[in-house]
Amino acid sequence: MGNTEIRLNPEKVQAVINDLTSFHDFAVPGAVSQVTKKNDEVANPYHLDTFKANVNSHNESLRSKIADLQACLDAAKAANDCGITTKKPDGTIAYIVADGHSETIENIKKDNPVDDWRAAKKDAADLVNASEKGISPEDWDKLIQRVQAKQDDPEYAACMLNTIGPGRLLDLPIDIQGQFPKPPPTRGKYNLDSPRPHAGMHLAEVFGHLIATRSQGWNDSQAKAYADRLVQYAGEKNKGARVESLNAILSASRSQDIDGDGANETVGLDYNDAFLSELAHKLESFKSQGGYDSRITAPNGRTNMFGNGSNSLEGVVHAMTGNLDVAEQWLTVRTSKGEVDTQKTADRTQSLIKRATVNGWVVPGTWSDQWEEDWLMLAAEHAVRGMEDSGGGPQHAAVTSAVLNTIGENAEHKSWANTDYMTLTERGRNAASIALASYPYAIQKTASSTSEINKDWVSENDGNSWARGKNAQGKNYQPVIHTKALKSLLGEVGQDNAAVARYVSSQELFNKTQLNTAISGGEDSNKINSILNDQAAARGFTSGSIVSQSEKIDADTNARVAAFGEVTGMAISAIPLPQAKAGGAALSAGTKFAMNFGKAAASNAAEASVKGLYGKGNNSEEIKSNGRQANVEFQTLSVLQAAYTQDERKRILKTNTGTSLTPIIGPNGELKVDLNLVNPYGDGNEDNKSNETDKDDKDDKDIHGLTSEQRQALAHLAGEIPTDKQDAVPEKDAPAMRDHGAMRDFKQNRVDAYDSGFDNAMKNQ
Repeated sequence: MGNTEIRLNPEKVQAVINDLTSFHDFAVPGAVSQVTKKNDEVANPYHLDTFKANVNSHNESLRSKIADLQACLDAAKAANDCGITTKKPDGTIAYIVADGHSETIENIKKDNPVDDWRAAKKDAADLVNASEKGISPEDWDKLIQRVQAKQDDPEYAACMLNTIGPGRLLDLPIDIQGQFPKPPPTRGKYNLDSPRPHAGMHLAEVFGHLIATRSQGWNDSQAKAYADRLVQYAGEKNKGARVESLNAILSASRSQDIDGDGANETVGLDYNDAFLSELAHKLESFKSQGGYDSRITAPNGRTNMFGNGSNSLEGVVHAMTGNLDVAEQWLTVRTSKGEVDTQKTADRTQSLIKRATVNGWVVPGTWSDQWEEDWLMLAAEHAVRGMEDSGGGPQHAAVTSAVLNTIGENAEHKSWANTDYMTLTERGRNAASIALASYPYAIQKTASSTSEINKDWVSENDGNSWARGKNAQGKNYQPVIHTKALKSLLGEVGQDNAAVARYVSSQELFNKTQLNTAISGGEDSNKINSILNDQAAARGFTSGSIVSQSEKIDADTNARVAAFGEVTGMAISAIPLPQAKAGGAALSAGTKFAMNFGKAAASNAAEASVKGLYGKGNNSEEIKSNGRQANVEFQTLSVLQAAYTQDERKRILKTNTGTSLTPIIGPNGELKVDLNLVNPYGDGNEDNKSNETDKDDKDDKDIHGLTSEQRQALAHLAGEIPTDKQDAVPEKDAPAMRDHGAMRDFKQNRVDAYDSGFDNAMKNQ
């Protein structure tokens, strides 16, 4: 909403108010007194009650008009004092009337919140005074709470920023923290804590809210001008701490559900697009005038919390996580024809991430948890948007690929802490899982590859029914995730229950969709066999990645693999095949599982440590063996249900020798094990609910693990499953067998594929 300025001369208006007030207070009462006196002198020939009532009524009306004039003058003075409007050379000042509002006194008061402006001006003065003269911890608590309560008020924000210029704004968090040094030693004991160790950071967060709130009322010119001034003041000589203060200001956060799973993520505040874009481009080429900032190390030896400001982009990258449109424009490189250049977009993204390293070494104060988390969050947001992009999502795939590969490969950097492997925070793990969950096909391609994938950024794929967005040529863009990066990222995702549930829900939903599409589409058995191999390899690769990372960080390997195995088994059963074939984290079936059941399933298995056969194992070989067995059993059951008819299953039962198949196949070829009600990774004794936290769902069903007899039958059938007509002994009136040639060596193919994925992940630990 814009504003119209109503200008006035304060001296002239005040003179009018004074004259009217004098008339009200003295002239009118004096005139009434004279009339009354004269009437008394002639023996009261007139009754003056009506006269006096009329005079009083008009005088009260005059009093109201005087008050209205005073309100207008006060509004203009407050607006001028607080920088909302400016004084003209002719001496006029102005109050404002919002566009669409008539100039009534009610609207003038509403559009000119004098009390808020004055409160902001006083709070600004108190902040400056506290930074210069000091303040007690208790009084600081009251002041910061008062400011925090108004930080999202547009009028308060406008006045505060007009009162405190950009340079002083950057200084205040630094100076306030300087007022709370470490206390002196007491009886030889040193107190390492400041009485308010986060005072400066709390003020910086407030300033972030004030700027974000105020920026929404700026036009593009105003927004760019303020961004330019911030950068200019941040680069002043001997003010090196200012850029880190700016980083802290821009690191203020809000909560937002970016992937539709019902859980909020932490992202940056919502800023004016032009402001943030200008700020990002300016800070990208930021150069300080240098010099020593004495505030970085105070005389008492206290190191300032804001550091040296060597990474000028840390704050603005965090802000980008809450402003994806701006982030997309900032990172995307286009050709002269306006088309996305995926190679240059990915290269640009990588180069920005690597600004926090020098030759593989982490520069202290630059590569922070926040830096890593925010780039992963940007990848997650791009990934979610990319799967919905009607143009196939080339820029989203490019950014996602660059982030995942750069962090997954290069965060295994040399560091001053001698850390030779990547670790992520909880926020980082969940962001990585959102990105990976959005591109299950890309994960499968890397995990199932027999050779190391270590180059390229983006692949262009034809006719994928699981991808929602496609360009005019029917193509969808996928990130190319490098083997080393995927291993590192999956290993860390596997350390968090919520993250692994989100990832698994997407992957297993994709597996179901992929296999069902192939079978229902009449694909030959070779294609089906290839899909099964890829799925087995992906499960093996994920398990191996979790084992590898768990061993590196000294986590409970059994617990983490058990969590993955349990949630995988439950996802296979609990996630229904979607009616609309599409992939990505936004699919309702997958997200419902992750929200309502997956996290709990992973948590329960992790707590039990050795939940189910899949998680039992004292070393990586035992874990691989158990995971391989579970995968063989499930894929055998899956093929038996999807690829073989009931008549064919009847023939299999009749011609079988050795281990009985009756635990899984009935006399008429019916399956005795419901694929949608079995947890192949369970121990056969649990009685789980597919959606036990969904209290409104009336269709809760019991999900059981395979019994030992069912496992034996499936293990036997995996090695004996008929592949063609000749594999079955001819028998009179026996149902005919179709050709299933690609199922030859079925068990060995499942074993080899799973082992290949697992070993690939465990390679070169």
